[in-house]
Amino acid sequence: MYKVSAICLLFSVNTFCQTSGYVEYDVSKNFSGDFHTVKTLRFNATQSIFTAFKKVEGDSEVTTDEETGGLSVILRSKTKRFVLNDLEKDSLFNQEIFFKQTPITKEKTTVIPWKLQDSTKIIGEFKCQLAIGKFRGRTYHAWFTQDIPVRFGPWKLQGLPGLILEANDEQNIVSYRAKKVSMSPVIIDSINTDEAMELQSFIKAKPQYLKDIEKKMRSKLPRNGTVEMSLPNRNTQQEISYEWEGSITND
Repeated sequence: MYKVSAICLLFSVNTFCQTSGYVEYDVSKNFSGDFHTVKTLRFNATQSIFTAFKKVEGDSEVTTDEETGGLSVILRSKTKRFVLNDLEKDSLFNQEIFFKQTPITKEKTTVIPWKLQDSTKIIGEFKCQLAIGKFRGRTYHAWFTQDIPVRFGPWKLQGLPGLILEANDEQNIVSYRAKKVSMSPVIIDSINTDEAMELQSFIKAKPQYLKDIEKKMRSKLPRNGTVEMSLPNRNTQQEISYEWEGSITND
């Protein structure tokens, strides 16, 4: 009886460790210029959270040159961005930053239509399989391992029968590559998402946010000064289109 109990306990511990851990990813984005950073994914059986490795200090500000009247916009944020994937709520929560607007948005977890491929390779000590899927205007190649049987991955990429260790879009504009994997119990801090804003509402509200920013900037310009601002072209963003849109738009 003692031996059976010991074996069951060992199996439970191993199963728990297989579904709980920490990954560091090298992240590369090349929209208007090369951007490299390190982000982390902490996960357990029901949740994952993807965050920046280091927090950026400061806050956004708008300044003018008293002699020339030139305008400078410095974009910083004390807010640490995250993407929280909650399987029990079937939702993704994302800390957005748009100038001084920093709402937490929520969206129903999107089912990415992954197509499993025959290709395999070893990443670190893990055997990985290739999957290809389209998500919000970009086609991603993702390498996942069933050695870690959780449905999580970097950013909003998820839904495969194993942890995603590498992913990139077909144009190699965005890439995530695991550089460190640690399988051990992790604690995911509780985040209050009760007042989270629907992602669709946030996207639709951006033009008005921009008008409010323009108004503030004009107030800092000389009397005849003008300023015009526009939202970035969607093709320069990671999410080019959304499920609720009939066609791709460049707001």
